[in-house]
Amino acid sequence: MRTALLLTLLLAFVAPRSALAVDAPPTVAALLEQGREALERKAYSQAEQLFRKALEQAPADPILHNEVGVALFQQGAYAAAQPEFEKATGGDPNFAHAWANLAETLRRLRQFRQAAVAYSRFLGLEKGDRYGLFGLGLAFEGYEAYDKALQTLGIASRAAQGDSKLLARINGALRRIREIAAGGKQSPVARGDAHLAAGRLVDAMAAYERGLREKPDDGVLIARRGLVMAIRGDFAAALVELRKGVLLAPEEPVGRGALAMVEAEFPSQAPVAAGEPLELVLTDRAALAKKELSQAEGPALVALRGEATLRLGLVAAAKGDLEAAKDERIATAALAEVLDLEGDATGAKAQRARAKSPVGAADLPVWRRSLLRK
Repeated sequence: MRTALLLTLLLAFVAPRSALAVDAPPTVAALLEQGREALERKAYSQAEQLFRKALEQAPADPILHNEVGVALFQQGAYAAAQPEFEKATGGDPNFAHAWANLAETLRRLRQFRQAAVAYSRFLGLEKGDRYGLFGLGLAFEGYEAYDKALQTLGIASRAAQGDSKLLARINGALRRIREIAAGGKQSPVARGDAHLAAGRLVDAMAAYERGLREKPDDGVLIARRGLVMAIRGDFAAALVELRKGVLLAPEEPVGRGALAMVEAEFPSQAPVAAGEPLELVLTDRAALAKKELSQAEGPALVALRGEATLRLGLVAAAKGDLEAAKDERIATAALAEVLDLEGDATGAKAQRARAKSPVGAADLPVWRRSLLRK
């Protein structure tokens, strides 16, 4: 009977029957056969139970560990499958298909560098395997080694001639990576947006997160992170991120638009963390935030107090705090708004240049303009 398949990248990486010890107890062999039959029927949980029962009699058998990993993988339990495949490769370093299974599991877990190593081990044992080359190329793509990815997928494409389904997947990956590589000098926002437009939410979030590691107070990136959260359905967290992003980058239209839509649909989703002034400001509890910040010192907290005061419509008091906060990002942008709305066009223009913000009074969110024009 044909052995069961682990569907990784459309490749069946199957443990060869001949690799099982010839003197294995019949009960182990029978359980192995029954488990593989269960896999073929897609009864994955049943297969797992049968393989684990066999492991009770042969706890070190690499094939049985591989089959348990297969059953777990097919149930989507990648984290649980990983150690089973590691035991299989540890028990038999020449167990090629266990290396392939481990590699694909690591790729699903987004451990791309480790996946590339495991795929390389597989290809060292199964040279030129087209599915292994495809997987290795995707692993390279995962950690943005795009030149290696393109080179590897090119080799995979030549090896896949005659396999129309795999060739279509390889060509799709090549097009995608070429587009990404062509935009390699793009900003994190642009790169994340490209992923977002293609529906790759995990990749989009990763691009925004990488940008935030370099610029943790970038309002545009923070708002984009909130947008991804909203698409995923985590509206409470999305509202907090979107409000924070719009506060830091009020001129950015995507963040403002996303915030307006999420607030309209889910107005009560964002929790308020008591005693945290930033959260209080972001959730429009400005009076309480101002009270908590009344004795605040240091540019960041003074800037936040200025923002809270501004939201209360106390323009003169807010201006004093914003000027005292100097180069804090919240302060520089908000002060430009105050000057513009006070009618000091020259001062506002200079402040906008200092804040690196092109926004003028006409571009401010409506709630901001109405709040300050009393």
